[in-house]
Amino acid sequence: MTAPAIRADDEPLVIGVGYQNLREGGVDGADDARLRQMVDRLADADLDAVLLGEARWLDRGDRQLHQIAQRLGASFRCRVRSNYYGCDMAVFICEDKLWVAEERHENGSMKPWFHGLGRVETRVPGFGRLDIAVTHFAPSMPMQRLLEAEAFHLLGKAPMIAAGDFNAVAVNDPADRAAFGPDKEHKLRDEPAQTIASAGFRDAGAAYGDLSPTVGIGDGQPAYRCDRIYCNVPGVRVADFTVLPPFSSGPGRMRLSDHAAVIARFILPTIPGATDPSVSRGGR
Repeated sequence: MTAPAIRADDEPLVIGVGYQNLREGGVDGADDARLRQMVDRLADADLDAVLLGEARWLDRGDRQLHQIAQRLGASFRCRVRSNYYGCDMAVFICEDKLWVAEERHENGSMKPWFHGLGRVETRVPGFGRLDIAVTHFAPSMPMQRLLEAEAFHLLGKAPMIAAGDFNAVAVNDPADRAAFGPDKEHKLRDEPAQTIASAGFRDAGAAYGDLSPTVGIGDGQPAYRCDRIYCNVPGVRVADFTVLPPFSSGPGRMRLSDHAAVIARFILPTIPGATDPSVSRGGR
């Protein structure tokens, strides 16, 4: 574990977080070209935490996990088992600013999560406790998604940045409703997003003014803001938000996933007295 870097008093406390749904682990048979390119893009963004969905690596799981951590320069890495379909989640943390204190995952028999919740408690010098979480809401069960969203009221007892594939529209999503056929209409239900907002979590993309879709990009599927990053810290500012299209750059453009990647940089408020990373800020 690397000790958190010492920050000058006048230096903004910026935490960068990225999320990518890999689609089938980013691996096609023995070919991991998609995965490598997605990881390279996130590594180039120089983030403090990288969260991955559909980390479907089967018997290669630990090898892939450690190889990705090396590319990201992440001293902490973990894979959280999904309850269904092998859609595991992965958490990578570069401990220059975030000091990992404890893993607090919720999966298996822990309700209400369909796939699960990956959650890592960290400490940030100059701020205190900050949990980093990743989830993947139920794909075709709107009432299950609402239950998952209700859990954010409990999660919100601790300062948190949470990202994931929420499998339905965001609040005020500019999606074209006419594009959703009978089998996709349930994706238009925004009650889960409304519930997450009522729990005090701000949608980073909406706060920054970027309402770009993250699915349905060039594949004939309905386009909407499926993948999002939230933060519930009072006084936090969104310094930047980026949606990375699901295609490789340069000649021979390759589709990397059916989901775009999302990246947010948050400016945290400074908490007086929270100079030691062991300082807690309450919460569950």
